[in-house]
Amino acid sequence: MQSAFWSVGQAVAALIAWPLIANYSCPSGLPAGECRFEDNLGWRYTYWTFGGLTMVLFLMRLLFRVYETPKYLLGKGLDQQAVDVVQKVAARNKTTTWLTISHFEAIDAELNSNNINNTTTVEDQAPNANHRNIIKRNIEKFRPDKIRSLFATPQIAISTSLMLFLWCSIGMAYPLYNSFIPIYLENKGVNQGSSSLEKTYRNYAIQAVCGIPASILGGFTVDLKKVGRKGTGTFACIGTGVFLFLFTRANSEAGIIGFTCAIAFFQNLVYGLLYSYTPELFPAPIRGTANGLVAMFNRLSGLMAPIIAAYVGIETDLPVWISAALFVVAGVVFLILPFETRGRAAA
Repeated sequence: MQSAFWSVGQAVAALIAWPLIANYSCPSGLPAGECRFEDNLGWRYTYWTFGGLTMVLFLMRLLFRVYETPKYLLGKGLDQQAVDVVQKVAARNKTTTWLTISHFEAIDAELNSNNINNTTTVEDQAPNANHRNIIKRNIEKFRPDKIRSLFATPQIAISTSLMLFLWCSIGMAYPLYNSFIPIYLENKGVNQGSSSLEKTYRNYAIQAVCGIPASILGGFTVDLKKVGRKGTGTFACIGTGVFLFLFTRANSEAGIIGFTCAIAFFQNLVYGLLYSYTPELFPAPIRGTANGLVAMFNRLSGLMAPIIAAYVGIETDLPVWISAALFVVAGVVFLILPFETRGRAAA
């Protein structure tokens, strides 16, 4: 559902930009010196609207009660508050929980009887000992042990390496196409002799809406016996690549709209799968490290997209071809991943 709401956000943004930019912008072919400020406010109106919506969402957030995580409360020694949160969440979902404060009291009693609990030393009695311990524990989190754990065994090392490649390749391929969709659509319109901002942003809005059902479908296909996570990833990536290739050959308005809709659908399916499959692939102790590492590589590779587009030229189809090739390669990589997590409990 995370990527489904991402698609909803893209659709809302496109539907906002469509009337504002189309009706309050200078014609595309007008020389820069002849475009007056007051005639080119469309993109400013669009960003002002985005800012207003963001502020509304910020204010709406204050109306909703978000509970602190039980893990954090337990780490602070607030056992009763952790129990209260679990019970409130259960009540909100119209069910009950067996967890009570007596369970934590029993654990504390067992630890005390076995002398496993932390003992107080002279150093701990110092006024700033608690703060020093907190700082020390936080610094210890940045040790490279967990990163080394991502390569501890051959299979884990292969999985980590392939997932890094997937996030890198898709992180580069996605913005190579999506960051320049309006330009590609406008160029296609020029080639057909029917270019206009109204048509460009209309097509942009249509393709954004087409991406919404992808994640919903993905939620079903990942649990199919002969498809699973790997099969869905292969199907989505190769599907994206194929339709990107076809988009470069489109020579009619219907073809352009059809191919961009298919691309939006398969791309959102790809990201929906990545966001669900990646955490399942890694054991809990290193899951956060793995997610952070792949996200970092994804963003770093994404920085290459505008550089590539600027070098090869966005007036050509080359950026789209590169994006398509990367998606196809990613689809093949999905097939050789060593683990299929369908039907398995997370480690």
